[in-house]
Amino acid sequence: MFRRTILLAISSCRIRRTYSALKLKKHVYDLNKSWESREDKPQLLVVTVSTLDGVPIERKAKKLFDRYKPGMKGKNTGLVYLLSIKDHKDRLTVGTGIGQTFNQSTCESIINSGHADYKKSYWNAGISKVLDNIASTVQDMPEISSASTSATTPHQCWHGPGFSAW
Repeated sequence: MFRRTILLAISSCRIRRTYSALKLKKHVYDLNKSWESREDKPQLLVVTVSTLDGVPIERKAKKLFDRYKPGMKGKNTGLVYLLSIKDHKDRLTVGTGIGQTFNQSTCESIINSGHADYKKSYWNAGISKVLDNIASTVQDMPEISSASTSATTPHQCWHGPGFSAW
């Protein structure tokens, strides 16, 4: 009807197709499915990569946002969480329709929730904490009703420092 289902994209050699990784995929799928009942229909894309190959994380996250266009068209309610393992960087990019709820402070808190686990190379545990915090924020977020957000450019939110700083 209005969108395709987006699952967790695992392309890192360090996060293998383990039971934990499959649970994360299901978690993302279940979150997106549960948000379909909301009028504003937020949608989450989680992408892990081994390395950014020198591309700034902001550019890579925007490229993913523009390519997959998560969220409801016209309301711009998508979220993209990008984690680069070898570069020790992560970023949460959100659409302009939810940028007020997912402000810099909120995004910083959300992505920082995974940093302690990332520092220990517990990738799945860290991503799971980030997902739980995103879900909690969406649940508390007021729905965007009939007034739509016409902007199509993502609101660049917050990205964390390198893992070494954690």
